[in-house]
Amino acid sequence: VTTLCPRDVGLEVVGIAGLPHDTVQDGGAHVEPILRQRFGDAVADIVLECSDAAPFDGEQKPPWPIRKQAYVDHLRTSATDSALRVTAADKLHNARATLGDLGESEPRGTWMPHNACHHQSLWYYQAVSDVITKRLPKSRAGAELANLVTELSLLTNGGL
Repeated sequence: VTTLCPRDVGLEVVGIAGLPHDTVQDGGAHVEPILRQRFGDAVADIVLECSDAAPFDGEQKPPWPIRKQAYVDHLRTSATDSALRVTAADKLHNARATLGDLGESEPRGTWMPHNACHHQSLWYYQAVSDVITKRLPKSRAGAELANLVTELSLLTNGGL
């Protein structure tokens, strides 16, 4: 497996990290040692990079807009290519699901209840897409995400 850069790992490890990518964000910081034990440090490091919050038991996550802006800033400035690849796959999956939901909603294009309003969600998809497109210009997942963000934008309110 080819190493992408000194801070990155092989694509097989990236693929493995994609499976538990939300476990720290959704389960809390106490999940990290379990990931390290079961999957190794490289996978755990990627999962941590893909987490917009890692609260300890009883802690509240910061508000959605603050978490998402910090995550976009992290992707823009310090995320490894490995974390960008996992994020691209995650957001591509989420955008596909959102587009499917919008196509089935009545009236067509109505967003389902979510942690953020549709304007915030569109902003987030667009911001992540922009970073991935810039940092991984040859990424097929990044290109497809950009296309889906355009479709989402056009389907809801005629665009951003």
